[in-house]
Amino acid sequence: MRWRREHRQAAYLDLIEASNTADRANQQYFRELLAITEPIPADQARLAEIRQHFKHAEHLSYKVMLEGPAEVAQAAQRLIDALATVISEVREYAQTSAGQTRSAAGAETAGWTYSDQQKEFLGIACVALDEISNLA
Repeated sequence: MRWRREHRQAAYLDLIEASNTADRANQQYFRELLAITEPIPADQARLAEIRQHFKHAEHLSYKVMLEGPAEVAQAAQRLIDALATVISEVREYAQTSAGQTRSAAGAETAGWTYSDQQKEFLGIACVALDEISNLA
């Protein structure tokens, strides 16, 4: 049982770390965009880097889904979905054309949703790990 707990814990932590890396890169770019007073072209290299971080987190979510249990797998999927949404919102904000008024509300709301999903995932993962410990 100890091996199972350690294996799951490592998978859960890897997902959290990878999703945080993607989120931090996305947040940094978003803060830079907010500070700009006139429209500029989206930084495609930055967007590609953020996308790579996301794909890594998504890949690690599959490992979590395989490790389970079902509640953790579902929470991992919701976390990845929320991360995808916030990244998409920032990308859309970055790519808004020069003549349009840009609203940051979508990205900000998506960021809060991602944060909530992360807290939910951590809570569910902790319970799952405690259940394994209690079986021993």
